[in-house]
Amino acid sequence: MTHLHTTITFADEGDFVAAVPTLLGFHPVDSIVVLTVVDDGPRCRIGQLLRSDLPTPDDDPALARYLSETCVKHGGRRVFILITGGGSEPLPRSGFMELVRAAFEEQGVSVERAVWTPSAKSGETWRCYDDPDRFGEIPDPDSAPVAAALTVAGLVKYPTREALAATLAPDPPDVMRRRTVMLDAVLRANSGKCDPKGFARDWAVVDAALDDFTPSTGDSPGRGLEPSWDDERIVALSVALCHSDIRSECLKVALTERAAAAVRLWTRLTRSAPAPERAQPAVLLAIGAYLTGDGPLAQIALDVALEANPDHSLAHLLRSAIGHAIAPTELREIITRAGQHTTRTRAAP
Repeated sequence: MTHLHTTITFADEGDFVAAVPTLLGFHPVDSIVVLTVVDDGPRCRIGQLLRSDLPTPDDDPALARYLSETCVKHGGRRVFILITGGGSEPLPRSGFMELVRAAFEEQGVSVERAVWTPSAKSGETWRCYDDPDRFGEIPDPDSAPVAAALTVAGLVKYPTREALAATLAPDPPDVMRRRTVMLDAVLRANSGKCDPKGFARDWAVVDAALDDFTPSTGDSPGRGLEPSWDDERIVALSVALCHSDIRSECLKVALTERAAAAVRLWTRLTRSAPAPERAQPAVLLAIGAYLTGDGPLAQIALDVALEANPDHSLAHLLRSAIGHAIAPTELREIITRAGQHTTRTRAAP
């Protein structure tokens, strides 16, 4: 979830549905979406936003339990639920919705609204599971108050999850083959060598790349022109990220004012680095995205990482943690503690 420092009001179910694509970052298709609300003293705030593909009937009970238990784990006491697609008949997947409602009620969570729509696009009709005679038209998601707030935050909405995934598509095959040959040659040449100056040299390469992606005063937040790099620069960065001490330093950058530049750098390298080395920037991207509340991008980046390197242990750990809806604040605390440990270890004689 992206953290919004503004007040969002849903006048009716249509406003809730219109907000979902912006909060997710894409339009959900054949999905269930659960927006949790956490009571925070005299006010309430948006908690976790959970999305899953609609399950097969055999998996309905398990998903219902997972959604309710995850909500409670993170302090949710009220939820808004949306189902998109799932059939053409009036209020499809009603049986599944009843299972979900019962699972939440068993956990002491109030289902504020349960809504269905064929899609969350402007002009589509929404209908209420609680009252089949209650329906309306979805307003333009781009005009919803939450869209304006997220636009100010510099986030982008994509028409589908596939369109979001396409932003991490690799460079052309011939380019990747050329970089693979170059990268393999460098790694072979460095194999078995102990270079006392290696860390400083590799970090200088990453540090300079972060500077390249730091927006100038006139740029929008987190944006700016992408630098033009040759293959040698891509290979040098890929080699640097092969070293665990460099990756540890990169993790710490996600907690600094350079975090936005880092996300842009990891995005570029996820597209540009050949497999299996592209798994390293993809995992760093997943962490950076999740810390800013962009769960969908984090999940897609982990897909890329595990496709490039199915044995990547940190990618598997993150996949499990995100699957259990770890809060970004918890992940931030883990990285902070890990960074303190690595700093002490490096400073020790």
